[in-house]
Amino acid sequence: MQFKNDVLFLAGFPRSGTTWFSNLINSHNSIVYRHELIGRNYEAFGEELFNKIKYDNGLSEDDYQKAINIVRRADIDTDKPPFFKKDFGLSNYPKVHHFSWLVAKAAPPFRPFYNKLFKFPSKRNDLKLLLKETRSLVDMMSMLKGLRVNGKIFLIRMPHGSIASHFSGIKQGKMPVVTKSSKLDLFELHGDNPYIQNLNYSKTEIENLSEAAYFSIQWCIYHIELLNIHKEFPDAILCFYEDFVNNTVEKTKELMAKLNLEYTSTVESFIQESSGAAKKTNSLLKDSGSDFYSVYRSDSFKADAWRDKLTEDDIETIDKFTMELYEQLRQQG
Repeated sequence: MQFKNDVLFLAGFPRSGTTWFSNLINSHNSIVYRHELIGRNYEAFGEELFNKIKYDNGLSEDDYQKAINIVRRADIDTDKPPFFKKDFGLSNYPKVHHFSWLVAKAAPPFRPFYNKLFKFPSKRNDLKLLLKETRSLVDMMSMLKGLRVNGKIFLIRMPHGSIASHFSGIKQGKMPVVTKSSKLDLFELHGDNPYIQNLNYSKTEIENLSEAAYFSIQWCIYHIELLNIHKEFPDAILCFYEDFVNNTVEKTKELMAKLNLEYTSTVESFIQESSGAAKKTNSLLKDSGSDFYSVYRSDSFKADAWRDKLTEDDIETIDKFTMELYEQLRQQG
């Protein structure tokens, strides 16, 4: 039987604000959110089915039903705080949902019960599934076709902001340090990519890349593939992080309209709370991450804070590698 609900897919380069942005959408009571199911929790599909999703550019009806049933299933690794009020079952009670999630994390025997209690209902065609990913976009077209994604959303952040956030993560010990080995691995992994081939760097040049150049090249590889996907799916929605930070209400209303969703009071509340304009209503409902990963920001947050965090050399390097591509993306959006 064909799955009748809309599947929405949100992707963005790491440290581009995708977690905040996905929760902006997730705050709507008709959205059910799955966090990094494909990128980090792909083992849930099993190797054979996952390979079909990655490479077959479409699934048989039986394989599609198997895949979508896995997507529908609740799991503590793909359900992440904050939890919002939803229009079905126990998900109608965010405090209960959060408490159950904490219990399931602490007590593995409870996890199967959690999975059943918060599973996406099969007979509610008014609900939509949202999948969020920051994995590589390689093989993404096959995945979008295989999961029969209706709404494709790409969040794009200025490279300077993403790269500055990577630098902060490295300094805080939350992200891996860039080494000569990781630089060589990047070029080996994408050795067939025309962009990498055109750089024509020697091994010594690769090993001596600055961190700003390394992350700029990563950013370009990702967004060149994004443009290729957009050519295949011209209905994909390109959203720009800075636009949403600086004009959140108006841009969110526009996005909700494109997704055939109403702009609700719960969305409004999340905008106020996550921007620091209003106090979070209940500490139990906040996300469990540190400030580095949190979707809640102070009211002093600035989208262009990278200007104070990057050196002039960093900015010049990032500009050299990325700005022409960034302007292409802006034109497409």
